[in-house]
Amino acid sequence: MIPQDPPLPARRSLLLVAAFVALIGVTMVGGWMAGSLVRSANVPPTEPQMAEPPPEITDVTAATAPADDRFGVILTENTFFQRSLQLMGIRWYLDYSFDVRGVPAGAAKALKVRANQSSTAEELQSAARRRPGSYWIVGNEPNSPAQDDLDPESYARVFNSVVATLKAADPQAKIVAPEILNFDATCRGCQGYVPGRGWLEAFRRAYLTLYGQEPPVDVWSIHTYDLDWTQLPQGDYQAQIREVAAFREYLSTLPEGGAKPIWVTEFSVVWAYDGIQWKSAGSDSLAYPVGALREDRLKDYLEGMVSWLRSNAQPLNIQRWFLFSSHPYREPWAAESGGLVLVQGAGPSAYLTRVGALYRQLAQNGAQRP
Repeated sequence: MIPQDPPLPARRSLLLVAAFVALIGVTMVGGWMAGSLVRSANVPPTEPQMAEPPPEITDVTAATAPADDRFGVILTENTFFQRSLQLMGIRWYLDYSFDVRGVPAGAAKALKVRANQSSTAEELQSAARRRPGSYWIVGNEPNSPAQDDLDPESYARVFNSVVATLKAADPQAKIVAPEILNFDATCRGCQGYVPGRGWLEAFRRAYLTLYGQEPPVDVWSIHTYDLDWTQLPQGDYQAQIREVAAFREYLSTLPEGGAKPIWVTEFSVVWAYDGIQWKSAGSDSLAYPVGALREDRLKDYLEGMVSWLRSNAQPLNIQRWFLFSSHPYREPWAAESGGLVLVQGAGPSAYLTRVGALYRQLAQNGAQRP
């Protein structure tokens, strides 16, 4: 660790890019950035990818009928989200909340409770009663300093409390956890974080000690990113595949673990430019792209990752996968969005990027409905 490391930026601990940019042979201008731990949702959209004309679609149900129901998306733009789902032609989504108001007809939302934020029992139970039988995701990368950042025992206590609260209102609620960031891999050229394997084992031990049983998880969840800041652009889908495969191998050793499905609740590319340059921005520094955004890399990544997920969905019991993100997401340490984007704009003027059109096409080819 470098003395006086910068605060970890918001998205994964991948962002940890912040750090040792010298390793990637790029120019660093100014000091370390001071990234926020809160997602910066209200940032001007950038246009890193060319787009396709939007298809004519009138409602979510019609848009998603032909699509593979295992495909999902993470919405990072909370206005006109029905239009975004229509464009992408898929119905499963999550948006890091358990707000059940306004879920479009025909759509399916996975509800998320952050483990490092306070939610009242009344709020949780009200949502559970309004959407009975929903999938509830507990936490968001608890092994990452940039996200929920909880030690396994603290997470075990939060998890138990949330599950008990939900089940009291809706016994049919399905629990998705623990949302670890990767399984064995951490990152290269960055500050690092606790590997998912060790964190998950410690969580299980803590839960057994506290409550005398295995955690009552219905679906095991993981986020996959290749966080190699020494080899840009990112987008090594083989590295992400290894994480999912290792996760399943581990789960198969647990009591009933092999019978329970996996959800990949985030997969994507954080930085698809050829390089990074750091420039002073007041008292902080921001990362600026060097070279072109590698759309070819993004397409290769998406095709390779989705192909593998489809081929291994049945043998590895991978039930669903969610791609990050619907709209440009600018990391707090970056001057602009640097990763995978599916939709540009909002409302009637929204349109698919070429990568977004590819994801829609992949979801429609070989469609599978539950």
